[in-house]
Amino acid sequence: MSFSGRENMQHRTPFLNEWLLPMKSCNLRIAKESNLASVRLRAALCCEALEKHGYETAFSDGHPSKRSRAVYVGKFSDSDDLKRKARWLDFLSNKKREGSKIIIDYTDNHLATNSHATLFYKKALDFADGVICSSNVLAKHIRTYIDIPITIIPDPIEVNIEPPVKKNNPRPTALWFGHASNLSYFLSFISKLKTFNHPMDIIAITNIHPMPDDVLKQIENAISPSINVSFLSWSRDILTAVGKIADFCIIPAGVQDPKKDGASSNRLLTALALGLPVLADPLDSYLPFRDFFEILAENHLEKVVSEPLETQFEQVLIAQSSILKEFTQNAISSLWVNDAILRDR
Repeated sequence: MSFSGRENMQHRTPFLNEWLLPMKSCNLRIAKESNLASVRLRAALCCEALEKHGYETAFSDGHPSKRSRAVYVGKFSDSDDLKRKARWLDFLSNKKREGSKIIIDYTDNHLATNSHATLFYKKALDFADGVICSSNVLAKHIRTYIDIPITIIPDPIEVNIEPPVKKNNPRPTALWFGHASNLSYFLSFISKLKTFNHPMDIIAITNIHPMPDDVLKQIENAISPSINVSFLSWSRDILTAVGKIADFCIIPAGVQDPKKDGASSNRLLTALALGLPVLADPLDSYLPFRDFFEILAENHLEKVVSEPLETQFEQVLIAQSSILKEFTQNAISSLWVNDAILRDR
């Protein structure tokens, strides 16, 4: 069912739709530029879409605000503020008492660990009226703790769709990109390539910059001398620019890690949107797109760097024409708006 702007305006309330985010100061512009995908691709996208449909939105770090229609709880972290857990829980308690709907956006399985975030989510779920997850696996994980409605809203693609083209690099060049929380999976994979004897460059893009010396030393000691790894600081512009240089993309992921096995399909779909053949670990969220990527393994990597990549361009083109339109920012924005309207009734 589609909703026009005028129809949505009829559902507008005078109250805020508020996002709790671990940022001391935030507005829509800052949120849209965050290096946290959970902020950039979810909180910012949701608020921008709701504002276009007549809803008032705001961001908060748990400080008092006017009455809210709904409070969306973004990814919790107290690494920069040890008072955040108590402040957020007190905020949610007050909002619940005022009649606000509490919706938790659950994008990592923190309940599978033993951390400050684990303690926060266990208590926050007591206030929750609903949960939004970025994947089916995350929904499955959290269903063991709650009996409230769960909605799946995936992450959108945030890059322009580029057709695959031959790059003519002097050495095969791979792209890896990911938040620092995914760095360990990247390091684990490349450490398995000690005997890999095909010349190859890897351009790694992440929010840690410069890369700590101990990590660089770890790579130097673990990796084959035929492989060169360079790191760049993450930004959309840098990701797009490297996408025009790279021959293919590698996505090591936490398939066996219960905190990360529920990651969304976003990195896979982003790589395909950049026009790159992909080698990826088979996360559950990737499996519906199994026809469009190869499993990340050393023998598959050897094949990719030693044979013409054009043979895999058809996979990328089919993916771009058949599935990526379902994951544009406009398409995913409509899911946030429709969910908000349903909750507003």
